[in-house]
Amino acid sequence: MIQRIKRPVSILLVFMMIVSVFAIVPFTASAEEWSGNIGAHELSAGDIITSKTESVMELNEYTVILLEHSYGKVIDFADIEPCSDQLEIEPGSDQDMRYEPFVGTIVISVGDMETIAYAPIDSQGNKADGWLVLEANHDEKRIVLAGVGSGYEPMAATTYTITWLNDDGTELDSDEVKEGETPVYS
Repeated sequence: MIQRIKRPVSILLVFMMIVSVFAIVPFTASAEEWSGNIGAHELSAGDIITSKTESVMELNEYTVILLEHSYGKVIDFADIEPCSDQLEIEPGSDQDMRYEPFVGTIVISVGDMETIAYAPIDSQGNKADGWLVLEANHDEKRIVLAGVGSGYEPMAATTYTITWLNDDGTELDSDEVKEGETPVYS
């Protein structure tokens, strides 16, 4: 009997948690924030993901890193327990990882039983207005996030100057390329 009601009760509790957090979260706008439908592959450093995102963003293909002192575990509906350790969530075959726009949380469901939600927090430990994308490396399928107002800044893209030389050593051209890009001589 208990096994038969365990799943419906879990689903009901998650729904109640989402509704209660939605009721108390202040939503603010920012010039850099995403709105509408987006995918994880569209993110770049400096983007802000807020409740104005209209659809669930699947993160199953990505390793998601939440930086220390910038997120908290959603405990009981609206209560958030700040986390002081960096959390690295790797893709797993038995888990579903996604961004839930209505409450602004990263939700991880493991199998049919366990659901964990992480919310962004600011430097004071309060619920933040969204997630700041600090790094989005789509080649390595890695996204680094921190709560807006937590004191973190996006990582600057590393660039390299490529100098194209002729066989005799004379300079033909030079190009600036970002790390991870392949230089092409034109």
